[in-house]
Amino acid sequence: MNDIAYRRAIAEAIRGCQTGEWCESAVHLLNVLGYRSERTLALAGNADDFIRRFPASNENTKTEQ
Repeated sequence: MNDIAYRRAIAEAIRGCQTGEWCESAVHLLNVLGYRSERTLALAGNADDFIRRFPASNENTKTEQ
């Protein structure tokens, strides 16, 4: 794939993230970028779910905020 085709594929995958199902679209974008993995984690797609799954190691720091 040449550089122009690669850039177009990336742009198309990014646009797909706006209109398609988020998890599938994100996996497709990563695939276009050359990253492939069978390891995925299904999250609700909001910040609260992410924070519950990956809590700050020290809740009293600016990082936690």
